[in-house]
Amino acid sequence: MTESNISTRIRTLFRGAIAQLGERYTGSVEVGGSIPPSSTRERGEIMTTFGRISFIVGLVITVITFFAGFGLMFYGGYDAWVKVLMMLVPVGFFILFVGLATIILFAPEPERKE
Repeated sequence: MTESNISTRIRTLFRGAIAQLGERYTGSVEVGGSIPPSSTRERGEIMTTFGRISFIVGLVITVITFFAGFGLMFYGGYDAWVKVLMMLVPVGFFILFVGLATIILFAPEPERKE
C-alpha cells in the first residue's frame, strides 16, 4: 500500500457521510446509489480551522512555558513555578500535534491535472 493510499483511506474514514448503495439483479447487474445528504466541505473547513487554531495555541503554550521555565530555573528561587511551567511544555506540544494532525487529515486535496 502506498503512502497516498493510506492517506486517502484515513481521510475517507474521517470525512462526511456514507453513500447508500444498492444493487439489483434482473438479468443484468445494475448498481445504484445516492449522494450523501450531508456536506463534507463544510465539515472539512471547520475542522481545518480548528486544527489551525489548535496548532497556534499549542505553539504559543510550548514556547512560552519552555522559555519561562528555563528562565526562572536559571534565575533561582522559583522552583515551584519552574516545575509547573516545565510540566506544561508537553501539554502545549500535544495540542500543537493535534492541530497539525487535524490540518493534515481535513485539508482540502489539491485538484489533480490529468
